[in-house]
Amino acid sequence: TSHPHHNSLQDFVCSSSPVPSKMVSFEMNDLKKIGLGLTGFGVFFSFLGIVFFFDKGLIAMGNILFLSGLGLTIGLKSTMQFFTKPKNYKGTISFGAGFFLVLIGWP
Repeated sequence: TSHPHHNSLQDFVCSSSPVPSKMVSFEMNDLKKIGLGLTGFGVFFSFLGIVFFFDKGLIAMGNILFLSGLGLTIGLKSTMQFFTKPKNYKGTISFGAGFFLVLIGWP
């Protein structure tokens, strides 16, 4: 007999998850796999750039790979929405300023 209030893990995850249920069935196509790879390499290159005393080339590569990977993974529209959310404005300004400073090579 199936109990109406069975507490399976899937029901718990789906009910407590803050994302809508249509996001749970997030299909992985090739573009998203490439995007995740680029994002991972972006984080890795940024980390290496920081380890090697803020190496400009590595940090610039990390920024570009991270942004392109994010765009491929969640889509250009979602990326723009993420960076233009009022809640995220401090991070967006910091990332943009850092990206700009690394590109012009100052200091």
